[in-house]
Amino acid sequence: MTANGGPYFGETIGRYGNRIANGTFQLYQPPLDKTVTCTVPINNGVNSLHGGIVGFGDHIWSATTVHAAGAAGVQLKLVSPNGDQGGAIAGCSGFPGGKCTGYPGTLTTYVTFLITSNNQMVIHYHATVAGFNTVLNLTNHNYFDLAGESSGATYNQLVRINADKYSPTDATQIPLGVNVSVKGTPLDFRTFHPIGSRITENNEQLLIAQGYGHNWVLNQAKRAHPRRPGLRPDKRAPAHGRDRPACCPVLHGQLPHRHPRRHQRPHLQAELGLHVRDPALAELAEPAELPLHGTEAGRGVRLDNHSWVQHR
Repeated sequence: MTANGGPYFGETIGRYGNRIANGTFQLYQPPLDKTVTCTVPINNGVNSLHGGIVGFGDHIWSATTVHAAGAAGVQLKLVSPNGDQGGAIAGCSGFPGGKCTGYPGTLTTYVTFLITSNNQMVIHYHATVAGFNTVLNLTNHNYFDLAGESSGATYNQLVRINADKYSPTDATQIPLGVNVSVKGTPLDFRTFHPIGSRITENNEQLLIAQGYGHNWVLNQAKRAHPRRPGLRPDKRAPAHGRDRPACCPVLHGQLPHRHPRRHQRPHLQAELGLHVRDPALAELAEPAELPLHGTEAGRGVRLDNHSWVQHR
């Protein structure tokens, strides 16, 4: 762990993955019947990154083995207290002056990792909050090298992202609030491209992120009747997330070694970056929710005193 947190390799990220602009957000609190301003630690330029200086990946979680039909794994549990990341001046009880230092509400998070008999890894998130509303954006920060350990740089591996648009950012990597076309830019992965083929181009967005570290707005699949073959319906998914094809297959050379991700979210945050000092650790892709105002593109939800569940 560095002085500002990180480097986050392999971590479960929380409470809030990605950036919160200026370490500040506003949230309605029913017990007070008013909107409260919350501040969290700034650890990435002028913003708060991945939950603050001591994020979820810096804690020891309790663990329980789990078994299911055709799968086995482990369930991890962590309780994040009201005012987490508020430091010595944490104050999220009475909200004096309409302000909160740290993340409000007592958050209980369960993350279950399963390996299935179909050679799949499944991550299941379940979280509840008590006392006050909070913001939540859990994700997993594993990196993948499809060629195997110690195989060298990943820049020759091929990526396709099923997205016509992406979300450009300002110089601190906070979204500008618009989605623009990928056409004619090095962020166009609608057909397969090697990760490193355009990563050093003189493009403002690549220079800001030191490579690829952007939110892609995934294309929605058109419904067909009867249902198109090869797509598995998921009745648990919201309507906007059903029947989507694999959003971002990754190939190593011509090998049938694919890393497809079927998704239930409208966005994808992918890091394929030069900022990772070891280029062999350069593939990270995370499903994403709709943006929260004032946060980095696309992955936050507000948790209102009830449960939140996500499958990956």
